[in-house]
Amino acid sequence: MKKKPSCAAPLLLLLLAACSSISTPADVGNIESPANGAGGSTASVPTAVGTETAASGPAYVKPEDLKAVPLVFGRIESPALEKTAAPETASPAKVYECSAAPGLPSCSVHLYEERADNGYIGVRVFLRVPDGWYAAGGSIAGDADSLAVRFLPQGSGPAEDGPMELAIGGAPDDSYAGPVRTLFYDAEKRVWRMQDFQGHDVQRLDLNQDGQAEWVSPSAGSVPPSVGIYRWNSSARAYEYTVVENVAAAAFGLALEQVPLHAYLFKESGEWIIETGPSDRYGFFRQEGDQLAPARLTDEHSRLMDLRRTQDHRH
Repeated sequence: MKKKPSCAAPLLLLLLAACSSISTPADVGNIESPANGAGGSTASVPTAVGTETAASGPAYVKPEDLKAVPLVFGRIESPALEKTAAPETASPAKVYECSAAPGLPSCSVHLYEERADNGYIGVRVFLRVPDGWYAAGGSIAGDADSLAVRFLPQGSGPAEDGPMELAIGGAPDDSYAGPVRTLFYDAEKRVWRMQDFQGHDVQRLDLNQDGQAEWVSPSAGSVPPSVGIYRWNSSARAYEYTVVENVAAAAFGLALEQVPLHAYLFKESGEWIIETGPSDRYGFFRQEGDQLAPARLTDEHSRLMDLRRTQDHRH
């Protein structure tokens, strides 16, 4: 899939059409969108209804005029950690001793702080195992006390369904999305691997309320806003990724290449809802299993426009 272009336009939904193409926030391998080959003729586009106009914002599309579409996931790589020499600094700022957990050999996580003359404070993460040391990615902004290190079920699924992984960074209580990298052991290849979610800010969310959380990237500040979902495939022993707005094109009868779409994640009445669509219309969806299904809300106004108005008032 293509890279999502950078749009220099102000953060106004009506200017999303200035972006010339739609694609993923980062390379996802060869994900095949269900929108491809679906026709995409403008004659098949659902009629937008509601009182909003092009001057005031996008128009609402009723759920009966939308289609449920499958969430198509593609594999992303989790590179193997490379062995390294022991850190030159004698004393780490923090050490986390990790007794054996399901799927993880005994290890310890060592955090070394870096302080630059310009005031930058960062943390280098090293993994120590019985046969040596591994470097676990580049420097993470912040200090060792603020960096969360914890065990989680691999891919954030239920612990009884698979092995554990080490999650480093982000919010310990998943109250916000932040930079996260996870370390896990590939027993088949006998190597440690790292997943950094393509550099996106992520948090654990149970979008379809099935009791199993995934790593979700709700990029509300990007133009257009995006929602990415990462999950662990236990059969393939690999992480997979999907971009909600890409698969949502088919729900509107559009081909992926026709028009840029947005996706905005919000929670209402205890339920996660995704508002998505092209620049001139929108609909509401929820995740149901591996599908993105149209959702009916009592209040049909655009939550994304609410966000944009709030952002405008802050400037």
